Amino acid sequence: MKKLLHIGSTQVFDGQSTTVAELQTFLDEARRLPELASGFKYHRGYLHAQGNNLASQAIYKIGNALSIVDPTIKMQLPFHVVSLAKGIIHYYRSRKAGAAAKLKAAYNAVANVIDDDKASDFLKLNGRAGWNEDKNRDLTWFRVALYEEEAPSITHKALFSVLDPDPARDYRFQSDLAYCLVIFTGKGSPSSRPPTWIDLDAYRGPPALAAGAAQADRWFKVGQYVPDDTAVKWMQFDTKAHYMRITGRVPGYEDSYWHLSGWERFKEGAKAVGETVGKIAVKAAPVVLKAAFGGSGGVTTGSPSSVPSHWQEQRLMDGGAGDSTAGPATYARAMWHGHTVDFNRKSIVPPGYCFVKFNGQINLAVVRTDA
Repeated sequence: MKKLLHIGSTQVFDGQSTTVAELQTFLDEARRLPELASGFKYHRGYLHAQGNNLASQAIYKIGNALSIVDPTIKMQLPFHVVSLAKGIIHYYRSRKAGAAAKLKAAYNAVANVIDDDKASDFLKLNGRAGWNEDKNRDLTWFRVALYEEEAPSITHKALFSVLDPDPARDYRFQSDLAYCLVIFTGKGSPSSRPPTWIDLDAYRGPPALAAGAAQADRWFKVGQYVPDDTAVKWMQFDTKAHYMRITGRVPGYEDSYWHLSGWERFKEGAKAVGETVGKIAVKAAPVVLKAAFGGSGGVTTGSPSSVPSHWQEQRLMDGGAGDSTAGPATYARAMWHGHTVDFNRKSIVPPGYCFVKFNGQINLAVVRTDA
């Protein structure tokens, strides 16, 4: 079973128009996702999301990089998925008789050709038994709902660019999170409300008329600072074992995930313990630093035994809005920018958190639920 929880839906509409407010408002809504992690802090530099039209794509690309008006990241349903959903509604909605209806149908065939072509391809590939039978045409009501996977599974993997990965620095924690846009439909009286949860695996047959991936690419990615106890609960067994080792909770292992060595902490202001460094960060040997700044410069190679007393999370991540106001000297902006042999994470992770990349995967299902 792949259990997904309801996170939003439209009111019932008849499907004769796919520009009605009941549908359009829902499809255009910008959401803070993942919903299950909406209270966690995120990393703005570790974000990729799609809007559902060119204007919103441009606006959210800028908005997600800055925090002038709204510092919260937003995800919109991708344009391809919105177009596909509308095309499917066109296919299953009630066909009207009469000369005026035929004229309108001819106009719609031209106006909606992109949406309808997407729907045709999807239904041919993902249609279940009876999807194209007359008994399943001329449906009189529709409701669209969005669902998110209830319990993510966190895994870890070494970066492809690293031949000999360091256990703490060169592994990524990630989770592929399933979403499903469900088009509930039928004849007669509609159900009073959408289900509070669905089993995506159960849509291999009735009552689903069709179900499958809505697009080949992921919907979004976002890096989240997941609290330690939650992260451990979501991790697969081997990932949990790896995480426990690098955080020093297995006998014989020291914490190298939260407390990096002095050299790795060079110029990471919020994590540095008594370091005095210049304004220009260069990757050089400690002897160069000694010559440039005098003395030891506070640079050490051992891990600090504890977090300094003045360390505060709010210095590092502004309340709920990721790193939108963080400067280059805070850990939210790693000096060695992500996914290289120098430093694979885009931030230094604060004690008590695990940095996880969530990949949102969007599916679509058409489900007939006559009362």
